[in-house]
Amino acid sequence: MNTIINLSNHPSEKWTEAQRDALLAYAAEQGISDAPIRDFPFPSVDPEADSSQVWAMAQDLWNEIDAMDGVLVHCMGETSVLVAFCRQAGKTPVVCSTTAREVVDLPDGRKESRFSFRRIRRIA
Repeated sequence: MNTIINLSNHPSEKWTEAQRDALLAYAAEQGISDAPIRDFPFPSVDPEADSSQVWAMAQDLWNEIDAMDGVLVHCMGETSVLVAFCRQAGKTPVVCSTTAREVVDLPDGRKESRFSFRRIRRIA
């Protein structure tokens, strides 16, 4: 069965209706219909990892995703692994969500960021 993979640490069940609808609409534009969204966590990336380790991590991720019959991948995660992953995805479309960031200054001096979904954007 064809599957839309959500490769991120943001479970699709917690998405807004607008985000889910936008991803499914994008999928439909690509000829992908009735495909379920399957969540797959984006791994933690060691900040000390070198390029070969990052590439190997991305390759392992791609191998796992490819085995799931992924026909579209929504990917949000650490930049270097994301770029390496996209290079391995071949013809499988990879998309991300875009957001607007609002920073609120709190009374105690801390800042709080709030993100509001805007659209789906193809990245590979």
